[in-house]
Amino acid sequence: MKRIIYGTAFGLIVLTAGAAIAQEPRGPGGPGMAMARADADGDGIITRDEFVEARLASLRRLDADANGTVTREEAEAARTQLQAQAEARAETRAERRRERNQRRADRRMERLPITLAEAEAQATAGFDRFDANGDGRLTTEEMDEARARMWAARAGAGGFPGSPDGGEE
Repeated sequence: MKRIIYGTAFGLIVLTAGAAIAQEPRGPGGPGMAMARADADGDGIITRDEFVEARLASLRRLDADANGTVTREEAEAARTQLQAQAEARAETRAERRRERNQRRADRRMERLPITLAEAEAQATAGFDRFDANGDGRLTTEEMDEARARMWAARAGAGGFPGSPDGGEE
């Protein structure tokens, strides 16, 4: 029985630590904020004692009644809370995606009415922008170059959705 509880508690420690690390920013090649929190003295090195204390702190957070024992109920409550937080984050992302798609659709509607001749002219101009060598055929390389130019232009104009600068499309 104790093995099951310890196994569940350890799994939750790994889960909570993983969730914390995944949510926290990382610097260029840096270990992330969870590692920084484990490094109690801030020397850039995590000692055995610091590592053990960080893990125990995770268990203490699970121990809702602070009696020094993590019960199955406390572990389940923590898991339920983590699931609810993950679902809330997923819903927030989905809502942002729906809003972005609606803005795009609104912009497309603003361009109407359009004749087939205008649409053909736009499609031809778009193809010509992608066809770097002007041979009337698009290669994978030309498409990759065009995509890179597009992202660079969007980044220069205030960013793009999902970018670190949080720009809007």
